[in-house]
Amino acid sequence: MPRVEPPPYIPFKVVAHRGRGGKYPGNTLKAIEEAIRLGVDFVEVDVRRSKDGELVLWHDDTLEKLIKKPLDVSEEDYSYLKKFDVGMGEHIPLFEDALDLMKGKVGVLVDVKKAGYEKEIYEALKERDMLGDTIFSGDNQALARLKEIDPNVAIAYTLYAADPRSLFQAKRLGALFVNFKFPTVTLDIVTRAHEMGLGVIVWVVNAPEALVKYARLQVDVITTDTPQEALRLRERLKEQSLAAGTARALRQPKSWLQPRRRRPGSGLGAVA
Repeated sequence: MPRVEPPPYIPFKVVAHRGRGGKYPGNTLKAIEEAIRLGVDFVEVDVRRSKDGELVLWHDDTLEKLIKKPLDVSEEDYSYLKKFDVGMGEHIPLFEDALDLMKGKVGVLVDVKKAGYEKEIYEALKERDMLGDTIFSGDNQALARLKEIDPNVAIAYTLYAADPRSLFQAKRLGALFVNFKFPTVTLDIVTRAHEMGLGVIVWVVNAPEALVKYARLQVDVITTDTPQEALRLRERLKEQSLAAGTARALRQPKSWLQPRRRRPGSGLGAVA
């Protein structure tokens, strides 16, 4: 059973951004199924509320990227939203259907896109006994309200830019993590966060060099559109006993992301 344990995480946990959005349409059941198959630790989903009160998976405020019309998701009924093919035959799913798919198989990183319906999200997770499998991120006002509803929920104080002052704000909010956009996260931020008992989540990290960089900085959670690469890197970290942060293998970091090769004349289990 997936459970959210207190950080630090050595080596890092892997979050599939919007499911497996780099290959399949993000925030769809197919994306989530693929992420589970790969063996990620968490699936990140963006949750909004439709006009008729349904919780749905969709990132943007509007449907403009889908239908070239700036229709607000919150102003349309789900019966209308679900008509659209978002790619590969997939449709905008209900949050509850995504939860039923993930329950007992993978942790959940919920991005609450806007304050006002956080209690409905909480209740959907509570009903399925999934609160202990969930990290809440996104709108910090919504996160504060979630802590009022239940002080035991795990929240990730979320900002686009990492700032040392935000670590104190996260602590005041009762956060377990800080959640920062990756280009702004530095070793100083990671060190300070860990000294304050906060885990560090970075998003969205896709390039091989960036994955290696943040593994080297010992962030706790990496959110990525390329979870297969992140999982491969983590496996190499384990194999080479680098979980404690020793840097010997970092001299040739790109090699970590390549499939292992058999040595000529070696046994079946030998690898290069």
